[in-house]
Amino acid sequence: MSERRSAVLVLEDGSFHQGYGFGHSGDAAAEVVFNTSMTGYQEICTDASYRGQMVVMTYPLIGNYGVTGRDLESDAPWVAGLIVREYYDDYSNCYAERSLDEMLEQAGVPGISGVDTRAITRRIRTTGTMRGVLLQGERKESPAEMVAMVREVPSVSQIDAVGDTVGALAGLEYEPNPNEAMPRIVVVDCGIKWNIVRSLA
Repeated sequence: MSERRSAVLVLEDGSFHQGYGFGHSGDAAAEVVFNTSMTGYQEICTDASYRGQMVVMTYPLIGNYGVTGRDLESDAPWVAGLIVREYYDDYSNCYAERSLDEMLEQAGVPGISGVDTRAITRRIRTTGTMRGVLLQGERKESPAEMVAMVREVPSVSQIDAVGDTVGALAGLEYEPNPNEAMPRIVVVDCGIKWNIVRSLA
């Protein structure tokens, strides 16, 4: 991972969460949701159902086992941003092909670490899903301007998430066994994740 850069997550209730950026160095604006899984960050990032959302991971350590192609749910990340307590770049996993930072950088997805993800989760759980902006680097905007930016973010209901994610199965190969009599199953891809196809297979 490159040198740490400052970042801030601003929520529409006016709260500010200072941290450090990783992944892509750009900004993100999206609905903010949370996930309480202890593992599976790469499956979450590549799950098309998170299209148009930034995901808060409540488990405190993310990135420690890297990224492997066999655990992806589609061919690229769909999250708009990733929010973690601690990002760990020096992964340890014999199957890992690259770091989470590298995957997000390549896909143009920014992340923020060093924030209190459990406090953010409690806030979302209490007040409901909120929109947010993830801003990186030195900023010229005032706090009030940053909050105004958040309130301009469209809600998930205003974006064509299904239209954007159709075709998420591209690249998944499955060879049926010609010696087995198998039922024919049709999958309509409206943003499916690969594990559904694996389970059907």
